[in-house]
Amino acid sequence: MEAQRRIGDPILRVAHLRKSFGALAATDNVSFELREGEILGLIGPNGAGKTTLVNLLTGVAEPDAGRVEFNGVDVTGWAPHRIGRAGMARTFQVVRPFAGMSVRENVAIGALFGRGQRHSVAAARARADEVLAQVDLAALADRSSSALTLQDRKRLELAKAIAADPLVLLLDEVMAGLHATEIDEAIDLVRRINRGGVTILVIEHVMRAIMRLCDRIVVLDAGRVIAEGTPQDVSANPGVIKAYLGARWAARELGAEGA
Repeated sequence: MEAQRRIGDPILRVAHLRKSFGALAATDNVSFELREGEILGLIGPNGAGKTTLVNLLTGVAEPDAGRVEFNGVDVTGWAPHRIGRAGMARTFQVVRPFAGMSVRENVAIGALFGRGQRHSVAAARARADEVLAQVDLAALADRSSSALTLQDRKRLELAKAIAADPLVLLLDEVMAGLHATEIDEAIDLVRRINRGGVTILVIEHVMRAIMRLCDRIVVLDAGRVIAEGTPQDVSANPGVIKAYLGARWAARELGAEGA
């Protein structure tokens, strides 16, 4: 039987976060908390501000207003490498491995620039091999990253982030483009990472994965939080159904749940 996970106090607090691009408010007064040990889903229609929010949390973009507190420290406006050193790692929606480098070398870079002290190159390579075994890519360690399938490129993207030894991992659509069996494998992999002590925020459009994975879900629409709660509560929320899920999806899923 799988050990029960412990959900602790908030490790990431987002307060009144705003970011505009010209007249467009990409995030508009966004506030939520991510608790240590949990898997939190972030969903919403295209253009809702999800990736912009992750960019703000990881220092890729600087907010116009608001505050990001990570592990008890105000990290608002910190540079990405500094946030990475503090223990927050991410994947990118568009997977771009380092061309011309092997799978092992790609992952070793994550180990070199992750949380805490720098590893030696030898230690980073050893860490890369540990992580590649964890994500079932050990057999491809010496292969060129450009020769991987989409599923394996997504696993590589995940491995690069895990190698940084994060406290919090932000996953930006790691299941997009995968087939049903591959999605099931990805769900199992994310669960294993979480059981290993990593707190996870996952952006995903694959609702089956979100509903199975997440302890709680935050819903964005037009840059604003419109709902927050358990998967069951969010999926039954009329505002979420109207803005994102659609009446047909809700009727099918909620009807099946009540059957």
